[in-house]
Amino acid sequence: MIYNRLTDFSLAQPAHQNLRQAYSKGQVVLTPHPRAHALYANKRNLAALTDTVSLTDLGVPTTLLSGIAKTVLVTDANSDMLWQNRQPVMAAARSIAATR
Repeated sequence: MIYNRLTDFSLAQPAHQNLRQAYSKGQVVLTPHPRAHALYANKRNLAALTDTVSLTDLGVPTTLLSGIAKTVLVTDANSDMLWQNRQPVMAAARSIAATR
């Protein structure tokens, strides 16, 4: 069993070729396995699932939208702005956590 600490969960990088081959042949157990990561842990999915336009299109009641925390993907275009605005975001997260 291999605990996957890589950030290349799909094992697409050339350096992970041997592991990818062993996994595809059933020679190793990999956790989290690439499919589980793609379905449940990929942050791009979280960004899609917190998009109010998409959620409204899916029929999520507007009364629920305010309770869904927004996930924003970090890009070259927004990384500086997100870094500079991290304090209010973290303060809000701590405030929410304190009510639980």
